[in-house]
Amino acid sequence: MEPAPRAGQGGTKARLAGALCGLVATAALVWASSHGDAEQAVAAVPAPKPNIVVIETDDQPVGEFRGGVMPFTERRIADRGTRFPRYMVTSPFCCPSRGSFITGQYAHNHGAWNSYATLTEPANNLAAWLGNAGYRTALVGKYLNHYDKVVNPVTRPEAGWDQWRMLLPPLSYYGYDVSVNGRRVHLGLNDRAYQTSYLNRQAADLVGRWAPQPKPFFLWLTPHAPHGESGRSPRRCAGKAVPAPGDETLFGNRELPHPPSFNEKRMGDKPEFMRSVPRLDKAALEELKDARRCRLASLREVDRGVRLIFRTLKKNGELGDTIIVFTSDNGLFEGEHRLKGGKRLPYREAVEVPFAARIPDQVLGTHVPGRVREPVANIDLAPTFLELAGADPCRTIGDCRILDGRSLVPLLEGDDSAWPNDRGIGMEMRNCRYVAITADDQVYVEHHSVPVNPIRTQGCEKDFTVEHYDMADDPHQLRNLGPNSASPGLVDRLHHIRDCAGIEGRDPPPGPDGHYCE
Repeated sequence: MEPAPRAGQGGTKARLAGALCGLVATAALVWASSHGDAEQAVAAVPAPKPNIVVIETDDQPVGEFRGGVMPFTERRIADRGTRFPRYMVTSPFCCPSRGSFITGQYAHNHGAWNSYATLTEPANNLAAWLGNAGYRTALVGKYLNHYDKVVNPVTRPEAGWDQWRMLLPPLSYYGYDVSVNGRRVHLGLNDRAYQTSYLNRQAADLVGRWAPQPKPFFLWLTPHAPHGESGRSPRRCAGKAVPAPGDETLFGNRELPHPPSFNEKRMGDKPEFMRSVPRLDKAALEELKDARRCRLASLREVDRGVRLIFRTLKKNGELGDTIIVFTSDNGLFEGEHRLKGGKRLPYREAVEVPFAARIPDQVLGTHVPGRVREPVANIDLAPTFLELAGADPCRTIGDCRILDGRSLVPLLEGDDSAWPNDRGIGMEMRNCRYVAITADDQVYVEHHSVPVNPIRTQGCEKDFTVEHYDMADDPHQLRNLGPNSASPGLVDRLHHIRDCAGIEGRDPPPGPDGHYCE
């Protein structure tokens, strides 16, 4: 962990807040002394609110956050911060995953299964809530899929964001457009226009402008890397994840990982739609290897962006006041279960993503653990940030969301007494619909429609089939135990979580036939 600053060495906001709090406390004490309640007056002085920086990549599985792929982020955020080895996304697809981040809800409540077009109350989001609590807010990078299909003009910023740097489709690493606070800006084909570098500069510039000011800020930096591009940039890896200039040869000798699930030999345990997937031949393996090398190389510039933000915060004396989170929206299949791409399916390679946080000890007033082992999910991030910011999930009075996630603050403070044992977390997709639960080291899935082509997961047909895995004995999901192997209790928990809303003891009852989330 980063050591907490010594007395007198807090960040700019901490010093300003400290001075202000001192004045307020002094005034409160003068008032309270005449009323006999000095202790209560001091306790009422609020602590300064931390800055929040979230860097979220696109389609990065856990395996691409190892082995020196992102050395600065691995060393300074993960190794010296807090790792969450049991972190997962509740819908392994870009749009619903990002929707869950900005709402704290499962997709069955926020509605953005495939598109921004179906997101309920889009302006009632995390940025608006933090803005109401006094934060400056900024989006830099990709937002939710199909924003351009609904918003006219497409350059119009989403409500709640003070600064807006949204990548406009089609998403390419060169020759792309950006909405800069509603103004369309075109970036060309020169080295300086490389997408990730541009986004890094924009993010660092905002941090440099905001850090010296008293107000806290929330920055969501969302580079397109390591996702493949929509166009074909005139560079090495065109059409794939294009690395920054000078990084094209990085990882040129890196081989594909070979977990037991890689190019799985025996698929008789899987549902029929998976048994139909052929094993990968030599040509497919070479294509997969080349694509992965491009992906890994593209992440190096993301790593430089983390370092640039880190150093900008340090230069402005704000490291001690800033939470830095690194994660991704979903994983990706790279040969596991014979799949040479795609996500969406309820296997660990798609739902497990990197999640590490650098949380200065002074933010919580206690030493933050280096590892949180409880199962957590992307629906938990918004509740966590709201608690740290002293904010509510409300756009206006009476216009509030019921959050499905839990704040991670107690776990970060080392207190798991109120955390549910073996908490169940739901997984769900609407196109090729399935609902699933992971709990007690079990994964139980009910498919209600299945992909015609699992490699691309495009086109679905109705079919009810079940998968059940004991992750303690079979962590790579090689042995589907079948429809009758799950306990009635686990099946009931799945049927409850698929329509759940809110947390018992915190939120109002979810209707006469509804259920709380776990």
